[in-house]
Amino acid sequence: MLLSLLFMVIIGEKLITWENYGSFLAQLRSEDKGLSPETIELLRQKTADLPTTRDKIKTLYKYMQSRTHYINISMDIGGIQPHAVSKVDELGYGDCKDLSSYMIAMLDAVDVEACYAVVKSGKGAHFFIPELPNHQFNHVIVCVPITMILVAGMHQSGNAIWAFRWIYR
Repeated sequence: MLLSLLFMVIIGEKLITWENYGSFLAQLRSEDKGLSPETIELLRQKTADLPTTRDKIKTLYKYMQSRTHYINISMDIGGIQPHAVSKVDELGYGDCKDLSSYMIAMLDAVDVEACYAVVKSGKGAHFFIPELPNHQFNHVIVCVPITMILVAGMHQSGNAIWAFRWIYR
């Protein structure tokens, strides 16, 4: 709850609706310059002959999984602002915000629409105050608006990796 109060102080009167909250999160991501032209070309080559959107998603996810690892970065504004996807691509690590932004940028590079979604996960995740638009979330996932939704979650067996599962509508 302290983070929620601090968030209200940072944003001030602008944060009065969920729409404003969403716009704030989008603004935090808007300064990202995206992937390098070389990375975009590599991703397009990897997916050029794939017949379906799902195949492209799976291929890019496996590529991301082979090149990155999860690390929790939640200090300062890092608790809600993802790092630049070019840095994630270069360094090979990030938290849920970073890896989700990276996956979205990779999907965008091959013309697959995806969106950034904040969620509340874990024990006590059911406690949510809809009347209080603020930062009540602790996780970010990637959603793909097709016949299925791509959900990211951290898998803790062995090395920390990302596991996506498919939820069909």
